[in-house]
Amino acid sequence: MQYSTSSTETLPLDSVSQRFRKLALKGSLWIIGGHAFAILLRMVSSLTLTRLLAPEILGLVALSYLVNKGVSMFADVGLRGNVIYHQNGDNPKFLDTVWSIQIIKGVCVWALVSLLAYPAALFYDQPELLWIIPVTGASSVILGIQSTAVYSTVRHVIQKRKVLFEAASKFAGFTVMLSWAWISPGVEALVFGGTVTALMTCLLSRHLLPERRPDQWGIDKEQARQIFRFGRWILISTALTFLFVEADKIVLGKLLTTRDLGIYSIAALSSVVVLELITRLSTDILFPLYAKMYRSNSDTELADTAQLRFAIAILGSLPLWLIALFGQEIIGLLYDSRYQSAGWMAQILAIGTVAQVLVATSERALLAKGNSYLHMCITGTRTILVFSGMAIGILIAGIPGLLYGLVVSRWLGWVLVTSILAHHKTITLKVDISVIFLTIALLCLGYLSL
Repeated sequence: MQYSTSSTETLPLDSVSQRFRKLALKGSLWIIGGHAFAILLRMVSSLTLTRLLAPEILGLVALSYLVNKGVSMFADVGLRGNVIYHQNGDNPKFLDTVWSIQIIKGVCVWALVSLLAYPAALFYDQPELLWIIPVTGASSVILGIQSTAVYSTVRHVIQKRKVLFEAASKFAGFTVMLSWAWISPGVEALVFGGTVTALMTCLLSRHLLPERRPDQWGIDKEQARQIFRFGRWILISTALTFLFVEADKIVLGKLLTTRDLGIYSIAALSSVVVLELITRLSTDILFPLYAKMYRSNSDTELADTAQLRFAIAILGSLPLWLIALFGQEIIGLLYDSRYQSAGWMAQILAIGTVAQVLVATSERALLAKGNSYLHMCITGTRTILVFSGMAIGILIAGIPGLLYGLVVSRWLGWVLVTSILAHHKTITLKVDISVIFLTIALLCLGYLSL
């Protein structure tokens, strides 16, 4: 089935907008519900695995996924964004081209990851990475075969099926991971649990939109040219995003032992979970709404999108406020004595993540406008700020200084992004000012009452 907008072209603009807003609201609820389920799985998995496995094993797997994620993001040519944004996003030839490029990308990523296993093992002084990295990297080949229906559901804000299929995939991987760790505690449980998740994701994606024609192999030169024209800056921007988001783990992976890195991973987990939800809502809900806002050029659409952005920003900030105030107590309640030092780190990271929440809900406006070049420039500048902040921080106060430098640099990045977006009149500053005011007020009240 080829999706068409013909059914809405004859409707009044207000009717189309109202229908799209209802889809966005419904999609948001499904995403929140799906992410709540994913958080539950992750928390159960984290609490169980930290008791079955040594912190060193968690650190090893964190390094492995760091390398795999880095190569994958450095090879991102914006296939997902193309299907969501491009006017030919429902064209079968266009989708076939996307799928074919996706397969090629998956194989290339796995090959490159395998080649990097030896240098990574030497750099981090962890021989086990020689086999862990290529095995975890095989997931890129598996996910390269998944259907482009995964992207089409986002384009048309059809979240119910996508959320359910993702939940089933994660549950399958979760079951294998915990069962394996229970029977034979070791790094293999985490490695092959991830592979099972990728397999289930690929298989179930074929049934996301059963009424649509299955993807077929074939690369149309003109369609490919359009994909790469939009994706060329996405490629650089995504690579820079990886450096920005994973800067702390890249540096700490070298400075800390695998045991301490495993503890840091637990500290960062809460902030990562929140940011993943907000990024997902921004990509799957706000991104299509921003694109529609620019197509309609309506002030009403801008106001409606700002309201939704505020709601999403508050949703992300609430748990971060709690972690910033009670992180030490939360870690003490959930984890054993080996992980208690994660508490103060979780509190510091949460404050910086509030800035990332604000940026995550706004930066997609540039891509929706088709300005992937400016988005790339902003991401590059934020990356420089993060590495500079960490370098200055570690010189002044060691590892704690590095974390404080990380937080400051993330807020400086917010200043940069917000200034540019406000100049281009793509967002309203009321959302950011309100969230920052609430953050300062609640943290001050919280610390005074402690």
